Amino acid sequence: MIFGSAALRLIRTRQIAALAAILLCALLAATALRPTTALSGGKWTVLARSGEVLWRSEAGGGDWRALEAGARLPDGSEIRTGADGSAVVARGLDRIELRASTSVVVAARVTGAGVTETDQASGLAIYTVEKRPSGSFAVRTPYVVAAVKGTQFSVDVGESETEVSVSEGRVSVADTRSGESRDVAAGQKARASRERAGVEVEAGSAGPPAESRSGAVDDDAAEEDSNRTGEDDVDDETSEDSGREDSEGRDADEGDADRDGSDRDGSGRDGGDRDGGDRDGGDRDGGGRDGGDRDGGDRDSGSDRDDDDDKD
Repeated sequence: MIFGSAALRLIRTRQIAALAAILLCALLAATALRPTTALSGGKWTVLARSGEVLWRSEAGGGDWRALEAGARLPDGSEIRTGADGSAVVARGLDRIELRASTSVVVAARVTGAGVTETDQASGLAIYTVEKRPSGSFAVRTPYVVAAVKGTQFSVDVGESETEVSVSEGRVSVADTRSGESRDVAAGQKARASRERAGVEVEAGSAGPPAESRSGAVDDDAAEEDSNRTGEDDVDDETSEDSGREDSEGRDADEGDADRDGSDRDGSGRDGGDRDGGDRDGGDRDGGGRDGGDRDGGDRDSGSDRDDDDDKD
């Protein structure tokens, strides 16, 4: 009887252990299939901010508050920049730069596969991610998911299109509708649109775009363009001044040529006057000769009168 009671208790203990094991496996499977809503409780430090920047601790709920430099934000915080706003947040070696009119939820979740996902609903953001196992950091947008392994890239979310530009490393870009995935290397960019499923990869610039698809302008790029425009204006002014100097030089040369011609003409006229003077002198000489003739005539008349007296 005692032996039978002990055997029964042993059987029940094994049944309870088996049931517990089954429940534990079910719990682990559910966790792997469904992403969690929070990360490990890490804090994001606000390194810089300018213009209008707001944040709230719960994405999609809670009150918006002004973001201050030096603040520490929990995982899952939503940050939104205004038309003139920008912000830089970092955790460890991970860094996110938000440009104007951008909405981001930092470290929104960690999937069962251990991938840290950040949500970006709009605007332009630049991500610098520390070296880590492949695909363990990702950015989720309305059209694509960009998974990285230690790299620098930008994500530009517009109303009808999303563009991922890679500056360093390699990024895997997957379409959220078709499931198509493409690798994007440094110097390339991937594009997905609302009208058509799939991912297009093409060559692009190594740096982030100067203007986001939401219409926000990168201040640094705008300043650089302004500097280039100023240099072009200076070059145009220099060319214009050089043209004026060349024109003035040609006018001065033509003026000198005119004066030389005028001097030569004047010399010719002076010579003509001197020649005319000679001709006048000749006339005067001729006049002298005429006078001589007249004197001769007078002398002849006197001789005739002497002959008449002898005849008488």
